[in-house]
Order: sequence, then structure tokens, then C-alpha cells
Amino acid sequence: MPAHLVTVQIRWVDMDAYRHVNNTLYFRYCEQARIQMLGFEGSAEAEQRARTPDPEALPTDGFVLLSVDMEFQRPVVYRDTRAVDVQSWVTRIGNSSFDVAHRIVPVGEHGPDAKPFAACTSVMVAVDREAQRSRHLRPREIEMLRSYEDAALPVPQPGGRRGPQ
Repeated sequence: MPAHLVTVQIRWVDMDAYRHVNNTLYFRYCEQARIQMLGFEGSAEAEQRARTPDPEALPTDGFVLLSVDMEFQRPVVYRDTRAVDVQSWVTRIGNSSFDVAHRIVPVGEHGPDAKPFAACTSVMVAVDREAQRSRHLRPREIEMLRSYEDAALPVPQPGGRRGPQ
């Protein structure tokens, strides 16, 4: 099972003129999963973060999205699919940045052989918002990110190149 899983309801308004979910919404689905995984809102992770705050954290600390790459593999058709699962896991942890992989899959199809609708890679950077510059990841953040590593799933690669299968 992936390190983090979010089920996203597909709305009728998400459809485009071709009667499938508009490609821009795939980015939103991954964003929603990433926000919940990092413990910012609407998740068990956010509740845990509120109960046990990081004593080293500053009010100006945060993460920003540096880049995102999406490979669209097949359309999500609203009449056939009313929800999708977004799997999210950390694939790389650096000094001040980390990579998050996402797969948008049919609900309940989580294994390495699942046929995703899309695969995405996001690069996130730890920042000091007040200084408007990157900062080193703190030990507690690294510990949290390591808890989301999942080597069992194929890693999407930027530019549509796939990682190990």
C-alpha cells in the first residue's frame, strides 16, 4: 500500500467538452493529496501535526512547489468513474528539497500493476517565507518525509520517462 492515499470525488463540473475530466483537474487532485500528506489540512496528518507541533518550527516555515510534471496515460470519464484514488509518496529527500510522486488510479487499485489515469512528480522546497529563500529541512521534517517513502511503486520521471518498472 502507498504511504498516503486520498480518494477524490469526481464532480460533473470537472468534465470538459470531450466528456472526460479536464487535464487541469489532475494537477488539483495531486495538489489536494500533497497538502493532506504534508499535514496542512483535512487529514489525519494535520490532526497529528496540531497535537504534536515541531518545537523547532517557525511561523514563517513552509514548503513551496518548485516544479510539477504530469504524464496523462488515459482519460477519466465521468459517467464511468465517480471517484479516483491519488497515491502519494516521497521518492527523494535532499538538504532543502524533496520529490513527491503521485499516481491517479481507479478506487481500490493500488498495487504496482494498477493502470493509472496519470502519474505525476512534484519537487517541493522548504522555505522561510519571511526571508523568501530556501532553508534546510529540519530533522523532524526529514523523519516525516521518510515515513512516506514507498519503494514498491514505480517512480514517474519528468518528461514522461518512467522509472523502474
